[in-house]
Amino acid sequence: MSEKETLQTKAEPKATRARGFFYAVAAAVLFAFTPLLIKILNSTYEVPALVITMWRNVLGIALLLPAFLIFKPSLLKLEREHFGFIALYGLVFTFLNTIWTFSIQYNSASVATVLIYFSAPLSSLLGWWLLKEPFSWIKGLAIVLGLGGCALVALAGAEVHTNWIGLILGLLSGLIYAFYAVFGRLSARRGINPWTSTFYIFFFALVALFILNILPINIPGQAPDLKSLLGLSNDPMAWLFMVLLTVPLVVGYGLFNQSLTILPSSTANLILTLEPPITAILAWLMLNEKLLPLQLVGTVLVLSGVLLVRLGFNRGSGNSLKA
Repeated sequence: MSEKETLQTKAEPKATRARGFFYAVAAAVLFAFTPLLIKILNSTYEVPALVITMWRNVLGIALLLPAFLIFKPSLLKLEREHFGFIALYGLVFTFLNTIWTFSIQYNSASVATVLIYFSAPLSSLLGWWLLKEPFSWIKGLAIVLGLGGCALVALAGAEVHTNWIGLILGLLSGLIYAFYAVFGRLSARRGINPWTSTFYIFFFALVALFILNILPINIPGQAPDLKSLLGLSNDPMAWLFMVLLTVPLVVGYGLFNQSLTILPSSTANLILTLEPPITAILAWLMLNEKLLPLQLVGTVLVLSGVLLVRLGFNRGSGNSLKA
């Protein structure tokens, strides 16, 4: 092998890692828009939370299906041997959406945000235990910086009200988020295309959320009746915001699942701690919400943690699918 070919071979893994890092950062940026759009739909147009969740799966499928049929029909093919796994993956995705809704119901949104990012250390431990992913001091420090930054961003200036039920639900949402990342990694190891897995987990989540909405028991955020569930809203602007919510969500999950084909689940989940500070900045720019000094400090801490992960990953503390 010539010297040029040797250098090119060494450069390829580095370029691949950089691509995986970019996918995860792009997913975090897209996810950051979703709380703002959910807040508008929920508070301005009074659309219940579980109705929003179900309809974003409906529109997500409606967005992906024609794109697949036009550009790459092969993405709709799911091998029979993966069907059970993807159904379970979709169930985890449903639990993530539902428990997150319950967490917000019993906690303030800021406390729920902090608790769900408990997934960062959990995904590192699960990745180390289940997937044999490496755990380094750099990841440990990044976890501390990321969680500390999320706490400052979410809790600065907020009144903290929580209870045992809210605390359990919040921690459970973080645990499920960590399992979601692990399932994404397992999906990559099975060789399932990340966009195919995104489509089918949206499908299974849609079925599960429809059932949740029509169950004859009182669930927070549930549709009051079938007509409200299927109609969403009489206001065209509500439909517009629903579409605006769906696009970043679908593309974000697709990119996050794509990043999991390259990055360890713990690394990808740590990068997602960028979401709370980006959301705070977007809320300041779009909704004229205050951006407090402690939130800026928290943003710096989160960015420092992500930068540590990036530097450590370049030095080989993270790895490709063999990690």
